[in-house]
Amino acid sequence: MNQTVWQRALVGADRPFGPRVGMSAEHHGHHPVDVPTIGPRGQLTFRGRTVFLSERNAMLAGVLVYFFDAEVSDTELLDRVWPEGATRWTLLHHLHKLERCLARVDLSIEETTRRTHALRPSEAA
Repeated sequence: MNQTVWQRALVGADRPFGPRVGMSAEHHGHHPVDVPTIGPRGQLTFRGRTVFLSERNAMLAGVLVYFFDAEVSDTELLDRVWPEGATRWTLLHHLHKLERCLARVDLSIEETTRRTHALRPSEAA
């Protein structure tokens, strides 16, 4: 099967995602409609609103959606989205661009600590 680049980011080059695999949205305290979904062509939907993302932003969003409302380290994001290697500045640049897109569907990317981020509903939503 031919995977898209963002699908490879979700699977990971050498390891699958950890403890969240197989857990339902209800298990994490979210109703399914309150969890964003991302489609195969980079369309991200949250609470009935959709935004279309570039391939790289879809890869980054896919990892953040998987860990929705939980902290993800910058190292994890870099490893999954840029397995060939990238700088933290590159990550922060793409996170900023992605956050502008996600604001249209009432999502925000919070820097929870200096080296971790979390995708969450916007406070205004």
